[in-house]
Amino acid sequence: MLYNNRGIYLLYRVKDRFVRSVHTEYNAKVHEDSCVECFLQPPDAPGYYNFEVNAGGTLHVNYIIDPHRDENGKRKDMRPVPAELAATLQIRSSLPRVIEPEIREKLNWSLSLYIPLDFFACHSPLPALPGSRWRANFYKCGDKTSHPHWGSWQALDILNFHQPESFGILEFDGQQT
Repeated sequence: MLYNNRGIYLLYRVKDRFVRSVHTEYNAKVHEDSCVECFLQPPDAPGYYNFEVNAGGTLHVNYIIDPHRDENGKRKDMRPVPAELAATLQIRSSLPRVIEPEIREKLNWSLSLYIPLDFFACHSPLPALPGSRWRANFYKCGDKTSHPHWGSWQALDILNFHQPESFGILEFDGQQT
């Protein structure tokens, strides 16, 4: 992860197997495919952003204030990010958009995600990055691959990525790239 005065850059390098990517529409259930995720909470923001991108580069992103589910299974306070705003993100994958059938052999793939700082201003004021501390967690999953799997940077009590209390701390130092 790097940043400058224009945005945040993430680069995932994934050692994988049983890679599948079939979802191609914005905000589809990309977590069912081979997927990488980053949940970011700026300082003093009441919620966090969940950036989920499958191996083919399809994005799912929302702003979530209350991740708990109601009696109908919906998140209590989840705010969709308009597609026009999501289109300001830049995503590059080393793999094709659709992978079907699944690649069963061991495979290394990469995905880059650029998030312009203006993106965050839609839900909360954004402080200057140098010296700021954000809360975050990073994940790898594949819910509906032939071998479902889940992993996280910070430990989780249960298999549920939407646990902001389990997020770790990211410190943006004063050295911009």
